Amino acid sequence: MAIAAIAAGAVILREGPVTWWLAAIAGHVGSALLAYALIAIAAVLGSAGADRASDDPDFGVSCVLGASVGALLASAVLARRDGARDAGTTVALAAGLTGAAAMLALSAGWLDAEHGLSVALGAGVVIVRNSGRRCR
Repeated sequence: MAIAAIAAGAVILREGPVTWWLAAIAGHVGSALLAYALIAIAAVLGSAGADRASDDPDFGVSCVLGASVGALLASAVLARRDGARDAGTTVALAAGLTGAAAMLALSAGWLDAEHGLSVALGAGVVIVRNSGRRCR
């Protein structure tokens, strides 16, 4: 969980605590709701794998990490788009890309789909919160 703390701290430093909390909640709760909705739809449509997965509990703590990684990646991409070339932005970009790739690699099963969703939701929070401040 040290990686989760580091990712959260990086997002808080770059985007502030409110943005991190919003990303963490969106990643944790939003990805679970979306993943379970997809599983339920697939189960109703006859997927045996989705039907088996619908009975397995998943607590989604890793999705807070996914959301933090997505938020960090989006923060760095937006900063680069706006011309930032400092070392902190470069490190954030590399860490965000590496973390996003790792989370996506963990998204092979029905329940694991929420990892990729959490990355996207965390990134989305940063993009939406910065839409008025970083427009060109």
